[in-house]
Amino acid sequence: MDEKLAKRLLSHFFKAPLVNAMLVFEDNSFLGAVLKKDIERGIIENNFNLFENINIINESEILQVLFYHNPQKNATIPVIDKGGNLIKIISFTEFESQFSLNRYLDKFKTDNVIEYLDHPVLITNCFKKILYLNREALKMIGEDFLGHKLSDLLKRFDIEIASDRMIVSKDDNMYHLIINYSSEEDFDYQVYQFFLI
Repeated sequence: MDEKLAKRLLSHFFKAPLVNAMLVFEDNSFLGAVLKKDIERGIIENNFNLFENINIINESEILQVLFYHNPQKNATIPVIDKGGNLIKIISFTEFESQFSLNRYLDKFKTDNVIEYLDHPVLITNCFKKILYLNREALKMIGEDFLGHKLSDLLKRFDIEIASDRMIVSKDDNMYHLIINYSSEEDFDYQVYQFFLI
């Protein structure tokens, strides 16, 4: 029994009172959910093991696990790793960008300036799921990676760290990759720009 861990996990629900579970991710991949009631029962019975309480669920069932009734758009959701460390408390918008990409993209608008930049640009959510690729990124990659993990895309490149720069190459082209982190009121995302060298 790890009572300290159970109490720490339960405390995350004070910042996320509208949900019944927390999500478990490892290496930006969804593993499952831990129910609040299982944590509470583990504390009462003095018998809580995090790994045994990770419920493997389909992504299509997550909303039913998180909410007893209709999803609350102002809800926040705790996300932990399989060791019980808090990764982040995400907004419902960030949740949608990960699990309901099409619904999220209907609301996600980018300025045409980004679309017509002369260098590849892509945008990911906090779990590094690709939410946007401009036309130069599509040309560079050769196919649409929208909704895929960034790591799947980067496997197509050779990557090298040269002093303070990250150099990625594909075919005969070399790019200086610049990563910018940005945050809105309820959403954290990352912008990847590839500049031809």
